[in-house]
Amino acid sequence: CLACARASVTPRVSERAPSATLVVTRGRLTPRLLLTGEMRAVDAVELVVPRTPTCAVAVRWLEKDGALVKTGQKVLELDNSSFSSQLEERRLAVEQARIALESEIAIQELAIREKAFAVVKARAELEKAQVDADLPGDALPRRDYQEKELARKRAESSVERAEDELGVVKGTLSFVVKIKRTELEKNQRKIKEAQTAIDALVLRAPRDGMMIIADHPWEGRKLQVGENVHPGWVIVRLPDLSVMEVSAKMSDVDDGRKPIGAVERGTLDA
Repeated sequence: CLACARASVTPRVSERAPSATLVVTRGRLTPRLLLTGEMRAVDAVELVVPRTPTCAVAVRWLEKDGALVKTGQKVLELDNSSFSSQLEERRLAVEQARIALESEIAIQELAIREKAFAVVKARAELEKAQVDADLPGDALPRRDYQEKELARKRAESSVERAEDELGVVKGTLSFVVKIKRTELEKNQRKIKEAQTAIDALVLRAPRDGMMIIADHPWEGRKLQVGENVHPGWVIVRLPDLSVMEVSAKMSDVDDGRKPIGAVERGTLDA
């Protein structure tokens, strides 16, 4: 105990440090509560993972947390390797479809010219047969007249058959070209979709501000480069720092000590 201590150990009154003077004044006693939370912006622009044909996509590059960015500046890049490989395959498919379309058109146009020539030839034969058949019946023997009339009818049939064949070839050309052109347009749309997906995987700042990396939805940590993220996840926020609010949790034992709507003063942890 202090009473049993040696005299040399006990400091003299004159050597003791002066004690602080506490002054009690009349005022209002303000209770203080310790809350666990954070300051956050009331309004923020959120950049989310775009919808892609794949369920998840990896983060390839990410701007530093808290960095000041400008409008249009790249802040996030997601992995596009799978879409890039598909893009090359679809470009090759488009080229093959274009070659097939041009080849089919050339083949069918050649067939049309051949059938058109057959129609011209058949009509010439018909005109010749009609000239022969237009002679008066009494100017030729009956047998010769009947043969010329039969030749005219055969020529008419030949013209009809040639015209039908020409129509079939033209219809075939229209049908085949339609199929080939549809296939070409389908591959072109796939290229556009792949390019759109690649462009969407690069996220840019819509306005000037401070970039805040969002937390992992269930692991409670910042998202990192290399991990997989899913469509709809918030991955970057650009908060409006002009209006802030406190988001905090109150302990159960303090429940009810603060009425709703009360004006409070907060002191942040330094």
